[in-house]
Amino acid sequence: MINRDFTRSGKEYIKKNKIVIIALALIVAMGIVMLCVFGFKGGSDVKGYNTFSINVGAQYESDKLSDYHEHINTNLASYDANLHSVQLTGEGDATTLIVKYSGKVKDIATLNAEIAKDLKLNSSAISSHTKVSANLTSKDYVYAVACGLIIITLAAIYSACRYNLACTMTLLGGSVLGTILLLATTLIFRLTINSSFLAINILIILLILGESFIMFDTLEKERQKLNDKNDRSTQLTNTLKANAFRQKLMYGAIFAMSLIFIVLMPSTIKQASLIVLFATVVAMFITIYALPFLWSLTITQISDKIRVKKDKKVKAVQVTEEVEGELEQNYTENQVIEVKEDSGEDAPSTDDNITIE
Repeated sequence: MINRDFTRSGKEYIKKNKIVIIALALIVAMGIVMLCVFGFKGGSDVKGYNTFSINVGAQYESDKLSDYHEHINTNLASYDANLHSVQLTGEGDATTLIVKYSGKVKDIATLNAEIAKDLKLNSSAISSHTKVSANLTSKDYVYAVACGLIIITLAAIYSACRYNLACTMTLLGGSVLGTILLLATTLIFRLTINSSFLAINILIILLILGESFIMFDTLEKERQKLNDKNDRSTQLTNTLKANAFRQKLMYGAIFAMSLIFIVLMPSTIKQASLIVLFATVVAMFITIYALPFLWSLTITQISDKIRVKKDKKVKAVQVTEEVEGELEQNYTENQVIEVKEDSGEDAPSTDDNITIE
């Protein structure tokens, strides 16, 4: 049931957190602009990649792999190509570097010559470039979307059965908003969208759903404890603040661990680490600010609409009662007049009509 104390606390929270709407609008708008201008930066498993091998032979030194990586990356960047990875295979004279990159290089012969010069090799040590298709197919995207929709649908059904319509709408809105914000931040900072992004997105949805249930349970338990209805609005607002403080500590610790993870991990998985970091920020923003705001907004709007409907019903009943009262009064007055006419109280006397000559 929707209560007036819920409505008052919702309006109070909205007034104090209007900045949330501005922040959400700015992030989403920037993401849309970046998508329209630059498009999304797909990883090798999303868009496919080009590959070639470099036979470095016996002169390869394991401690110089980072130097090889830097030289290759610099040369590819000059041709607007993005290096994905440099892997080592073979031993001795058969030692070979496997290079994966994305982008179209028109003058491959010149690129090979420049790479060979930087690595102090013969151009013949570099093989021809070949195209490798993407690992992710359209079915994989369909399965990922279907998985997310099934999770959200089950959570919405559970929320509708246990809580109310406002909570269900909050849960759905938070899940959709979390996905949009993660995509927007990824586009803004030009991070690569790959299979890791899809997996982390599903984890973000699960985290938001879990935090939603915690918030709903906390609010309901706190409301039931309070006997004085005048104090419920303030207390529910304080409950939202206390819950936000707990979440700030938790996500602050996760954010710190994510930073340490990025610093210590090798460059090959820094991309996934950055997505985890941004996912943590998005989850923190959604659970601390967006979910309470959405709940406050929906509970207020729904409550106001229900109150308007109740007021209309009450007015309709009052009008009906007034009309029925007037009709009953008129009917009673007409009955009295008819009774008087039948009894002859006002009828003229026959003696008055006799003329004496």
